[in-house]
Amino acid sequence: MKKIIAAAVLAIGFASSGFFIGHAIAKLKSFDRYVSVKGLAVREVKANQAIWKVRFTGSNNDLKALYKQMSGSEAKIKSFLIQQGFTASDIAIQPLSITDNQSNAYSSNAKMQRYTANGGITVSIANVDAVKQALQKTGVLVQQGVILSNNSVRYLFTKLNTIKPEMLNQATKNARLAAMSFARQSHGHIGAIRHASQGLFTIRDANSTYNNGTSITKQVRVVVNAQYFI
Repeated sequence: MKKIIAAAVLAIGFASSGFFIGHAIAKLKSFDRYVSVKGLAVREVKANQAIWKVRFTGSNNDLKALYKQMSGSEAKIKSFLIQQGFTASDIAIQPLSITDNQSNAYSSNAKMQRYTANGGITVSIANVDAVKQALQKTGVLVQQGVILSNNSVRYLFTKLNTIKPEMLNQATKNARLAAMSFARQSHGHIGAIRHASQGLFTIRDANSTYNNGTSITKQVRVVVNAQYFI
């Protein structure tokens, strides 16, 4: 009789432990149920910095005459920029570079002027609208005899830190909305965040897949990857 009772107690013990183990496994599996989602935030911003590079060139057989020509072109460009409202602190003069074409062994153009010079002026300013307006008037320099070899502007947005917090909050909200939509379809409910990671912020020209700097309007994007328990 004692042996029967002991065997019964042992069986109940195994059964109880099996119940608790099984319950723990079931609970653990439910704890591992989660959904992975992405949240996107997009914002259009205006560039706050413009870098305008004006390159000019000249050529002459006489070095002194060439230097005089380049000095005159530089003075005309500076005068034009001042007339457009830019200040001396906005303007940076690049050093002249002069090439002696006769020393170039690969040159086969006998009619080429002996010396060629290249110079440049860079305008760096936060007033991007002023640059855009002045850029449209540079034909005046050509009329004055300035030979422009390059006349390009890059518009930049450098205040990303001022909009980062709001954009991250928006991306996180969008990620949760996506998780809630998934949970409704699967008849579940959203729990706490299991894991979250922030993607890279990207800045590009509006209506473009590149950031070549030609547009004043920029598009800022960020993606948040999140996992929610369900």
